[in-house]
Amino acid sequence: MGIKRVFPSVIRGTVYAPSSKSVTQRAVIMAMLAKGESVIKNPSLSDDSITAIDLVSKLGVKQKIVDETLILESSGYLGSNKKFVLNCKESGLLLRMVSPVLSLSNGKFTLTGEGSLKKRPMGMIEKELSELGAKIKSKGGYPPIGITGPISGGKIEVDGSITSQFISGLLMALPICFEDSTLIVNNLKSRPYINITLTMLKDAGIIIKEDINSDIFKINGKQQYNPLNLTVEGDWSSASFLLIAGAIAGEVTVKNLRTDSPQADKAILDVLDLTGAEIIISDNDISVKKGKLPPFQFDISESPDLFPPIAALAVFCNGKSTIYGTGRLKYKESNRTEAIKKEFNTLGIRVDIFDDKVEIFGDIVKGGRRVSSHNDHRIAMALALTGLGASDNIEIEGWNSVSKSYKNFFDDLSSLGARIE
Repeated sequence: MGIKRVFPSVIRGTVYAPSSKSVTQRAVIMAMLAKGESVIKNPSLSDDSITAIDLVSKLGVKQKIVDETLILESSGYLGSNKKFVLNCKESGLLLRMVSPVLSLSNGKFTLTGEGSLKKRPMGMIEKELSELGAKIKSKGGYPPIGITGPISGGKIEVDGSITSQFISGLLMALPICFEDSTLIVNNLKSRPYINITLTMLKDAGIIIKEDINSDIFKINGKQQYNPLNLTVEGDWSSASFLLIAGAIAGEVTVKNLRTDSPQADKAILDVLDLTGAEIIISDNDISVKKGKLPPFQFDISESPDLFPPIAALAVFCNGKSTIYGTGRLKYKESNRTEAIKKEFNTLGIRVDIFDDKVEIFGDIVKGGRRVSSHNDHRIAMALALTGLGASDNIEIEGWNSVSKSYKNFFDDLSSLGARIE
């Protein structure tokens, strides 16, 4: 899987945030549902995004990339009576979002996956889509997932405590159903990700009435998607690693980050503020300079992808930091709390795991050791941050897993002055 060495470094400079793969994947699916040509400027071309583009292409969507613009031409997806085997590779977001969309059809689909995706629970897909009239088969609640529709809409109640991704898929699919629908979501976590979906649906001409206080969505059927014309914003999830690099090892400016973004991981600014980092916001540029780094407490219930970067930040804080809302991190590309504990322990850092919180005790990071990414892109990036302030270089096994979301991460870190071999 390859080894990457990260040496203690002082960093300083400016870098552009990568484009949001979360927005890109949503846009790709919505473009498939719209009749006509959709134009997606500044798309993410991470592994997960390419997987989404390849998937809709197999379903008949024509694609081309011109001058950093993705152009998708669709007949307007209304289903197919053919058989398809579609590989979502390691993208749980894609599998969960596209499942309800595929169930609009009376075709027969098999959604497969690779690596960690085979071990990620998908039971909600089987349960909820079956209630809407689809025939679903799975391997004990895990991929491969067999889907035969069509669903017709109606009333459905969903548990949103584990993931919001499937709910986003339902919000995309239900407007096309012949019947009107009521979607009731209980225990909704990561509400900001639902807001991203709703904003994009509105731009595509889809109307959804929502009761924010009770998380009930009223959806008229027989709606039609308009082709998209959008520019994908910078990704706060990936940029959080760069901003934290500045907070622990020098000074960094990250460009192309919308401060009015609905992305949940914009909350990284709140975490950095807790640690005394100097933060300067100018238009869509965010500058962060190292501060005093006291310990902090923060709840990631609405922004679970922030756990790896702020865990790395906690390593350099002077005392015990507590991160709440960690209970569902076992369902990510790796069991992220266990992965962080194992690798940080290897580096001499104490980590205590509880039911829904993690405590990290800041200390000297012992270098000269090898750690594993667990084939998880965000764990790999978090470990790279710890190397910036270690006593000696650390070796990261499986570093190339970053291509899932941020292919140029190590190159960008090097451009800021980090010594990486």
